[in-house]
Amino acid sequence: MNTMRFLLCMLFVVNISHVAARPTDIYLVIYTTHDGHTGHVGLAVDNYTIAVRDTIINRVKTTYNDTIRTLSLTYFDLWGPAEIRWDEHDDNLASRYFTLPRSSAETRITADYLLTRGLPHSYDYPCDALVRLRTSPMMDARLKEIVAGIQEERPYFNSREYNCTDFVLLCLNRLLHTSLDAKEYIPFTWSSTPNEFYKTVVAQLPVQIIKAAGDEVEKSFVQERLINSVLFNQSTHHEKTND
Repeated sequence: MNTMRFLLCMLFVVNISHVAARPTDIYLVIYTTHDGHTGHVGLAVDNYTIAVRDTIINRVKTTYNDTIRTLSLTYFDLWGPAEIRWDEHDDNLASRYFTLPRSSAETRITADYLLTRGLPHSYDYPCDALVRLRTSPMMDARLKEIVAGIQEERPYFNSREYNCTDFVLLCLNRLLHTSLDAKEYIPFTWSSTPNEFYKTVVAQLPVQIIKAAGDEVEKSFVQERLINSVLFNQSTHHEKTND
């Protein structure tokens, strides 16, 4: 009888822990390609703390872990060199991976920060689109492991074959066991782009659109970046000093 009661208590603890683990989120941050701007894609994940709580079930005191969101985010993205020559877009170049904030002394990142101020290390204007994907603390922990593994596995940036969009796609595909693709034709090959990324995740993942992209998301990279870069006199990247 004592053994059976012990097993039932353990079952209650497991069930409570599962229920009490409140959902968390991944945020996909998109700057669309438009008016000569290259655009950008990054992702952020909820931070949370674990509070140990007691409860009584069938007059038995049990303990469970309660997940509490801090409303702050950890942000990840990939950049190449600050300046890329026209003849380097097919080359593997030095990568710059960012995991922000790097310390508690740096800017606290929240969904509202992304929507109103942009990125603390780069674009200093609001993101063009923000979508949220419901996850769990276990998935968030796994995502951070995936990011760290990719950063070590791929220490390079390639505009055509492994850019910021490819990095986020790779993270999502490994986490969700999917095969998302966001390529469009840019002479003379296919490459992943922010606009195609937005359309892909909205169509294929159960996301909540916090801020929808504008009409420019339907336009091509060739028109908006390559042709309009001359018209709008835009450089390859539009970033603060990333060091």
